[in-house]
Amino acid sequence: MSVIGWSLIILFFTLSSSAPDAIPRFDIPHFDKIGHFGLFFVLTVLLFQALKPLDKMIKWIGLFVYCIFLGVITEYLQTKIPGRSGDVLDLIADLVGSISGFFVTFYINSHYRSVN
Repeated sequence: MSVIGWSLIILFFTLSSSAPDAIPRFDIPHFDKIGHFGLFFVLTVLLFQALKPLDKMIKWIGLFVYCIFLGVITEYLQTKIPGRSGDVLDLIADLVGSISGFFVTFYINSHYRSVN
């Protein structure tokens, strides 16, 4: 359920026609890339844990297909929303966040397994 909830959060933030006024605005170039990275990092960690019982190859393929699909579809859908536009750099930030989340989770799980 946490993967679905987090996916809905990603959809909300990436597909809103404009950012809510309650969210502080920063005058930092490409600050949104950090947001994309973070959202997909957390998504990957949650998805990695949700798919943990599955075979390794199925888990890896499922993880990357889902994250790539969600990143591509949100960027595409942004081109259809007034005031928004899809951005290849956002997609790259999504993918780098996912890859980083995967490696961090994989490392932690491997380390934890070797300690026990």
